[in-house]
Amino acid sequence: MEIIYPLTIVRDRYGGAYSGGEWLAYNKHPWDIEDGDEFSDDVSCRMFWDAGHEIGVGHTKQEAVNDLKQKLTPTPNQ
Repeated sequence: MEIIYPLTIVRDRYGGAYSGGEWLAYNKHPWDIEDGDEFSDDVSCRMFWDAGHEIGVGHTKQEAVNDLKQKLTPTPNQ
């Protein structure tokens, strides 16, 4: 099992309305997470999540970590 470090898990400001999950997992230290568009107004938040990011999202903390692991795992070229 791969360990993600650094790892920070936070509750989604909008409860998953835009991200799709209540919890967000970042491959960053807490002090490296900027107060960005994922925590901003409704329009900016929607646009942020529609663009796609390497942030894990889940209805539980573990689901968010699992999603982050999947997003960080390189896919083989086909």
